[in-house]
Amino acid sequence: MTNLEVLCSKAQPYHIAMDPKLLEAAISGDERSLDELLQQYFSPTASREEIAITIPEDVETQKVTSCLLGVTPDGNTALHIVASQGHLELAKKICRRERSLLEASNMMLDTPLHHAARAGHDKIVSLIIQLAKEGWIEARRVLRATNMDKANALHEATKYNHASMATTLIEEDAELASMLNDAGMSPLYLAIVTGSLNVAKTLLQSSSWEKASLVSYAGPNKKTVLHAAVLLSPGN
Repeated sequence: MTNLEVLCSKAQPYHIAMDPKLLEAAISGDERSLDELLQQYFSPTASREEIAITIPEDVETQKVTSCLLGVTPDGNTALHIVASQGHLELAKKICRRERSLLEASNMMLDTPLHHAARAGHDKIVSLIIQLAKEGWIEARRVLRATNMDKANALHEATKYNHASMATTLIEEDAELASMLNDAGMSPLYLAIVTGSLNVAKTLLQSSSWEKASLVSYAGPNKKTVLHAAVLLSPGN
């Protein structure tokens, strides 16, 4: 299957252009602006306090969710953006209104979890995992989602040496450490070749029968982390 075919088969069917005010609020982390925008879509007469606690009727819910399902030209939802920026309170508000965004994919098939893991926002990652476990969405599906590079959230955390993030992800789903990306790299192999030594240490410490976690040592072309370590050692 080509990359284009994968994109067409997995991309979320959100074709609504994002409201510019929503985009601005998501980037800046402006909670007041987000509340006012949701209030505008929900009920012109509702107070900010009511917005925080009221569950709207079906018709109003459709209006609010239509607002939150808007995407940027790259296919990013508001949750993708706040996950990248680390705006925890906005993420909570958005997920409370539209939890399906937890597994929404952009044009590169990145989910909000990919964005949060890449940026190193531990609290956002923990929130996404918590909400996925509480809701109707299968948590494992959210955790194991892969993008166009077949990278999962652990690959992203590894690439940028976010060791605490790697620990959180492995504790939730040890199988993430055995998944290979499109280049045939396991998270541990990726940690070695990118110099993410803190993550490499975390992955190795998690690999034990007691924890039911077997970290893959695999790399491309049948190489292992030992090959990578030798090639990257001084004098080679």
